[in-house]
Amino acid sequence: LLTTNEGRQATLIRCREGSWTPLHLSCRAIATDATIMTIAISNTAAISVQDDDGDNALHSALRNGASDLVLQTLIGLAAGISHDNDIDNESNNSLSDTPGENNPTSCTFQTPDHGDGDWPVHSAIRHEAPAHIVELLLDASPESIDARNNEWKAPLHIACEFERHDIIALLIQRVTHWAGLPTGFRSYLATEDWFGSTPVDCLWERYLNNICASDD
Repeated sequence: LLTTNEGRQATLIRCREGSWTPLHLSCRAIATDATIMTIAISNTAAISVQDDDGDNALHSALRNGASDLVLQTLIGLAAGISHDNDIDNESNNSLSDTPGENNPTSCTFQTPDHGDGDWPVHSAIRHEAPAHIVELLLDASPESIDARNNEWKAPLHIACEFERHDIIALLIQRVTHWAGLPTGFRSYLATEDWFGSTPVDCLWERYLNNICASDD
């Protein structure tokens, strides 16, 4: 795949079976770091491609326990392309204002999967990625701090459900400086999901479940 010149771009971007790209397959199979990064660097556009489950390469890597090095590489590549294309779009007034229409990779961080509707930041928290990986995702896409999945859960809901105390602290710290929520972290803590639960409710429910489990 990496040495064939004819059709190389198309092959690296799309694999017909299951709509998986070679990058998806390498992330799902936990290939070596070198293999995953070589494929990603060879064609960064493949990072934003979604498979039939709605997963892009970041979803797949996070869901399958990719190494910090791989996650940092994928995030850095996607963020670099987003930045370059944002500059190009500003200088081209003929381009559409629709997010992602001209630059799919700019939406890599804001792509919901077809299952829970998780953005990469939700997946990172749910699948126990380290706090610094979550922080990189927030740096690349500040809006992700208030991303909502199919159950209207923000990243803070997920962090509370999984008792990710380091992530809870990170999100509260970051939201106080995020211009998108001028009312600050108090309103963020009061955010309700589709079930009417706030992040604090989710944390309390998890605490009660732990108590019940210990009694058994």
